[in-house]
Amino acid sequence: MIQNKKILAIIPARENSKRIKNKNIKMFCGKPLIHWTIDQALNSFIIDRVIVSTDSDVIKKISIASGAEVPFLRPKNLAQDHSSTNDCILHLLNNLEEIYDIIILLQPTSPLRKDFHITDSIEHFTNYDNIESLVSVKKNTNHIYEKKDLIYNLFDKTTLNLNEKTAPKSFSPNGSIYISTRHHFLTNKTFYTKKTYLYIMDSKHSVDIDYDKDFLYAKKLFEKV
Repeated sequence: MIQNKKILAIIPARENSKRIKNKNIKMFCGKPLIHWTIDQALNSFIIDRVIVSTDSDVIKKISIASGAEVPFLRPKNLAQDHSSTNDCILHLLNNLEEIYDIIILLQPTSPLRKDFHITDSIEHFTNYDNIESLVSVKKNTNHIYEKKDLIYNLFDKTTLNLNEKTAPKSFSPNGSIYISTRHHFLTNKTFYTKKTYLYIMDSKHSVDIDYDKDFLYAKKLFEKV
């Protein structure tokens, strides 16, 4: 809890992964991949509850053994290749009895994020009154200067197409951290709005495992971060 606001961490993990079989529970540096994200969330002292959204009994058992809660299984129709993570979150929020003020989505495919990234990003989010969400990003290019406080739509072409000398650094979502209030997420049904705060993470902590090559690269970096 922070500023008397209850915080819920949601970790999505469906059974059928598209490119890497059983990706979310594949052994990564001695433990199932999802374990690392659960552990990071649990170690963030300001998160009140950690829930895994899954359609799999196997993932449920592993998640509970790792310290997370799985109060119910996600319907199979929300765990397909075409299913959106936003719909998964909406299903969870609409079926939980408890009401939380802030939600943070943590993808299990980002095992190299650190506990402090989670805590720091939540603190950043709560320190701004005029934003609706926060999305973690990584730098794409080395521009001339760096601006720490960036609030704009990531997909606003007028922002992203500014020339190199006049634009802020170019960023892209790294898939690691997404934060919003419960109210704003239920209203917007997305983390991306015109009032989205960009939380910048360095490249070594921004590895997002999508392909086998990402998995191998993350394992090489694991001991170095």
